Amino acid sequence: MKNSCSYIFIVCVLFIACNTAPQIGIEGNWVAGIQGQPGAQSGFTLKKDSTASSINAFTLQYEHWHRDGDMLILSGKSIGNRQTIDFSDTLHIDDIGDSTLTLTRRGGETTVYKKIADSVAAVLVKSDAVQCYRYTSDKDTVLLSLTNDGDIVSGNLKYSLYGKDGNDGIVKGAMKGDTLIADYTFRSEGKESVREVTFLRKGQAFIEGFGDAKEVNGKMVFRNRQALHYDGFVLSRTQCN
Repeated sequence: MKNSCSYIFIVCVLFIACNTAPQIGIEGNWVAGIQGQPGAQSGFTLKKDSTASSINAFTLQYEHWHRDGDMLILSGKSIGNRQTIDFSDTLHIDDIGDSTLTLTRRGGETTVYKKIADSVAAVLVKSDAVQCYRYTSDKDTVLLSLTNDGDIVSGNLKYSLYGKDGNDGIVKGAMKGDTLIADYTFRSEGKESVREVTFLRKGQAFIEGFGDAKEVNGKMVFRNRQALHYDGFVLSRTQCN
């Protein structure tokens, strides 16, 4: 009787093992379209060592991931208005195949991602003659438009900040690697002023930089460009009006 029970137990275990579908691996580069930017894609890379990285998600720096059944947990750092905070997203895995991944966020937003062999292939934003960038919060807006003429970068910059006098004007400078250093000539309260501004390009976004400044010949300039810190407004690529 004891041997019969053991035999039945072994058969049941084998039956369950044979009828349990293997879990499909989720590692790889996953991207989806960016709203308002035709042809552009963003997403994340899930690596076998449980680390993660962003693909064109410039305000979200993915660092780690793990899977718990039908849930995908992504964590990292969110870069925003002069601050960096830790975040963790829990996404429901609705469906996964060899080339597609369907995820639903809390609140019901569902996104279908496709798998690509190389994360670099996701950089598909068309380069227009005029490129526009925007930062928007509940009370603040920063707008930047840029054009290139050889080594010269010029355009318009406008600040509308809560509790402060709005100002707008023109920028003119040059890209030094991934960094834009430019003169910002603007009018505020009927007076024209000039000050240096700097923005760091991160993919399809610009992050404003700050540093100590001094006045030189009527213009405010940075004391030490090597000491600039880029943790200001994050201006994302947007359609030009």
